[in-house]
Amino acid sequence: MSSRNALIILGAAACLAGSGLAHSGTHATPAVSVNESTRTAMGALSAPRLYRPNTDYIRCSIAFGPTVDCQARAGSQHISCLSGDPEFVAVVSAMNDDSVLNFRWANNGTCTSIQVYSGSLTAPLPAPATISRADAVTINLTNQTARGIASNTFNSTNDLEFIGCSFAALPSTSTVTAQCFASSSTGQRVTCNVPPDNAELLQIIRAMHATSSVEFDWEGDALPRVNDAVCTYIRVLTSSDHVPLVRHQP
Repeated sequence: MSSRNALIILGAAACLAGSGLAHSGTHATPAVSVNESTRTAMGALSAPRLYRPNTDYIRCSIAFGPTVDCQARAGSQHISCLSGDPEFVAVVSAMNDDSVLNFRWANNGTCTSIQVYSGSLTAPLPAPATISRADAVTINLTNQTARGIASNTFNSTNDLEFIGCSFAALPSTSTVTAQCFASSSTGQRVTCNVPPDNAELLQIIRAMHATSSVEFDWEGDALPRVNDAVCTYIRVLTSSDHVPLVRHQP
């Protein structure tokens, strides 16, 4: 582990220890907070579902560039920052729906620090509430774009829906293969292939989790019978908005 990564983990752990938390045994779920004086935002991705699901959120996305976009809202306070720093891209790629996120920004809206903590302190509470959602995935063949939230398809009312990306390395040939694919509620399916030399798109796919929001564009024919489409844009968003609802624990 690099010294930078160690500082990220220790710094986030220190934030957990020093903030107002909801505890259940050794479980900690810090609510989203935004401090414009210190230009700091922090919170567990699972927290808004527990406290203020209609207003609060905290999230980061990685889009083609690659560019990191981190955002947080606590009540009426909203903030966001951007960065193309490769180290920040790597940190955001480590996020999942159990994480606590802490980020800072400069006056010009550039991210100056991003910290991610994942571990037993923030593991999801048991007994997830059941959600039923339709149209979790949308496909627009005219604009050649597909989008959806992976976790929504778990509880979709239509078993045909799915969205995701695959990633495989072939050491024997020193090549990497990757695809993004989606199926709508009507059974319309599309697939696009990521060029193996496009390191930026491959990095974005690595950031995907089971609760991510995924959007991808393509050129060519993405229908299964042809499948010669090339992915031209991929965006992966890991957000508190997409963490499944949980019940309060005693």
